[in-house]
Amino acid sequence: WACDICISNKKSILASPGLQVAPWTPHLAYFDTPLKCYSCQNEFLFKKEEKKAWYESYKLPVNSKPDNCLICRREIRHQNFENKIISEILKKPENEISNNELNEVVKVFTAWEKIEKAMYYQSIINKRHKEQDQ
Repeated sequence: WACDICISNKKSILASPGLQVAPWTPHLAYFDTPLKCYSCQNEFLFKKEEKKAWYESYKLPVNSKPDNCLICRREIRHQNFENKIISEILKKPENEISNNELNEVVKVFTAWEKIEKAMYYQSIINKRHKEQDQ
């Protein structure tokens, strides 16, 4: 729970226990909680507004909390997105992959500092250009 002073000073916000997935005791109020990011090891705040969204809108269990700060979570989502793009492209037979798709693969592998892989797919593009010029 939260006292009236904490609520009026906006140190806490009231929760809606009926909206939470609570196999344990539901939250009655939300407070900012300091946590340490697993990825970058920096401290970050799991903010009361974010908690309300997690537990009441997204319906995450009330005992869950983020392992990573927002910046690292965004980076992880971005890497997962890039990985999905590459996987979708590279599961095709090589002769069905367009040059634009190969350029995307080169771009992602370069961003990931996988230079050998980037060079390999760039060599395929270069070879195709040479064959078209002949």
